[in-house]
Amino acid sequence: MSSGQTRTYQRAASVVFLKTNEAFGGLSNMAGGFPLRVNGVRILTSEALYQACRFPHLPDMQRLIIDQRSPMTAKMKSKPHRSNSRGDWFQVRVKIMRWCLRVKLAQNWRKFSELLLETGDRPIVEQSRKDDFWGAKPVDDDTLVGMNVLGRLLMELREEVKTETRETLCFVQPLAIPDFLLGGEPIGVVATRVAEIAREETQADVQVPRGQIDGPAVVQQSLFDEPAVKESPPPAKPGGKERDVRITDLKPYPEYKPTAQAWLGEIPQHWSVLPNRALFNEVKDRGHPDEEMLSVTITKGIVRQKALLEGSSKKDSSNLDKSAYKLVQPRDIAYNKMRAWQGAIGASALRGIISPAYVVMRLRNGDDLPSYIHYLYRTPQFAKEAERWSYGITSDMWSLRPEHFKMIYTPEPPTAEQEAIVRFLDWANGRLERATRAKRKVIALLNEQKQAIIHQAVTRGLDSSVPLKPSGIPWLGHIPRHWEVKRIKYLLREVDERSTTGSEPLLSMRMHHGLVLFAEHFSRPPQAATLVGFKIVHPGQFVVNRMQAGNGVIFASTLTGLVSPDYAVFDPIGDANVDFLGELFRSRKVRAKFRAESKGLGTGTSGFLRLYNDRLGAIHVALPPRAEQGDIVAGLTRELSEVNTTISRLESEIELLREYRTRLVADVVTGKLDVREAAARLPEEAPLESAEDDTALADELETADEVVAL
Repeated sequence: MSSGQTRTYQRAASVVFLKTNEAFGGLSNMAGGFPLRVNGVRILTSEALYQACRFPHLPDMQRLIIDQRSPMTAKMKSKPHRSNSRGDWFQVRVKIMRWCLRVKLAQNWRKFSELLLETGDRPIVEQSRKDDFWGAKPVDDDTLVGMNVLGRLLMELREEVKTETRETLCFVQPLAIPDFLLGGEPIGVVATRVAEIAREETQADVQVPRGQIDGPAVVQQSLFDEPAVKESPPPAKPGGKERDVRITDLKPYPEYKPTAQAWLGEIPQHWSVLPNRALFNEVKDRGHPDEEMLSVTITKGIVRQKALLEGSSKKDSSNLDKSAYKLVQPRDIAYNKMRAWQGAIGASALRGIISPAYVVMRLRNGDDLPSYIHYLYRTPQFAKEAERWSYGITSDMWSLRPEHFKMIYTPEPPTAEQEAIVRFLDWANGRLERATRAKRKVIALLNEQKQAIIHQAVTRGLDSSVPLKPSGIPWLGHIPRHWEVKRIKYLLREVDERSTTGSEPLLSMRMHHGLVLFAEHFSRPPQAATLVGFKIVHPGQFVVNRMQAGNGVIFASTLTGLVSPDYAVFDPIGDANVDFLGELFRSRKVRAKFRAESKGLGTGTSGFLRLYNDRLGAIHVALPPRAEQGDIVAGLTRELSEVNTTISRLESEIELLREYRTRLVADVVTGKLDVREAAARLPEEAPLESAEDDTALADELETADEVVAL
């Protein structure tokens, strides 16, 4: 035992537990009444879970331990086999114990958190007659000595209960250690009572108009590891100037004057409004082929093309000869003249080149702030004005030419006021973005939990105690004894029905929504010039995005409509439940197999990998009897109902935050709200990296993939 880690405790000043039926006996890993569920497997105590983690390479031994009714029996079952514990057991056992305690807290929140808080600030000590590593031994009636690692982990957890949000502690990530397995499967995210947790978490930050959005606190320093800090910055200190800033306290300017511009309406009396020909010069600086490629996007403005394409199947369609491409410098305004009316415009913070078909404008007055123009030109009001000045035969051909851009009128507040507007909007967007990111984090964790539940159901069924057998397929591993192994080609048959008129409704394949009507999810028109030749889909047929099958973009349709000719359409055949097959094909193990079987250029989720039909058909999957398939689907529907309801509510709240942000920006940049005083009271603070919607950018790419990859 290391003397540096040894602690001495006075019994009278400490919370000491030994027997589970004592006042603080619930702190013991042996305590009953704190059931756990990991990877869909019910485990009666944290002691049984800890002991099972010794043997990731021996799933039968794990099952034997977990099946014991008594935690002491579970511990004794492991004892004869401890020499066969995982090779790094003594290096990872503290991490595993910490993880087990967090699982106990997550899945027994009210009972266990209250017990921890009842200990106050006193030391927590496990009394042990033999073990002075996990506990401390009594040396007399008043004193205990030992490393007391379990007690110190409990104290660490108690501090996290005091300082962390409930949502943070009720989602437990798997440990980043090799072979962290249960029953031969990787341990996934552990969570419980997700709807209640998310509801409490989001109620705290949904009051956006009051400006009370704060980042999460610093994580309590571990007693055994280096301190860790969450990526969000800490909130402002109480009593600071920021506490005086309230978005709902903003008032209009005292005096306004009319403009002849419908998109602006009235503006503050002291503002100017000028035609863009007085504000901008067009720039056509070519001959820089070695500069970095940039893109002008609807959702983020100007970004690096490399970052845009990373993790996407969208191809680089730029010319090899880039000598005609236009140079963009910081402070320049650039827009895609075919999509400016959809919001593809912004101020650049980067130096690089863009398509020769795009337009680059430079402010004449060096005192004007391009960041103010960026906010202004990315409002729905400016998008409508850009649409009014765009010309073309059809909407997908509309173009905002430079000469027409220069005829648009733009407000010009005094420079100091532009600075105040940008400062305030950076601050407000940071608060709204933190609230949005917190909700997205919960959604991501809920989706991980969903995947763990689905994976367990479609690979082992609803009964975790069912006998298993080797599948004969290495990547499938063991499967329930009464299930069959079949190739997908015996479950799906390709069909290829094409539209001759293009008049059927266009469908869009969304990763989290399945097949939906394009018109209900996107305000812009499809990019394809014609829908003739697109594939027709009927209800009950499967559609596979061959470039995204490894990410689970494979769904059964409930609609009749058209999909990209690059997609594969299948009729289900054989004795299979369509809903079960959908869940099976989107489960994490099958998705991984789809990725492994995809071929093409690139690796991972980027590049141009495709899952061709012959390789799809050759993949083996495990299939239960037809009746059991239906039972599994019904069981998943029941078990995921609360999770899905919570996700839908959070998505609605994110949409409300997005709408609120859009309205706030528009009101501020057009002078409907006066932010000068509020901006002056703001503390110095670095803005978040992005106040835009990364999810919307992913959707922009996703849709481009499906209608362009012909």
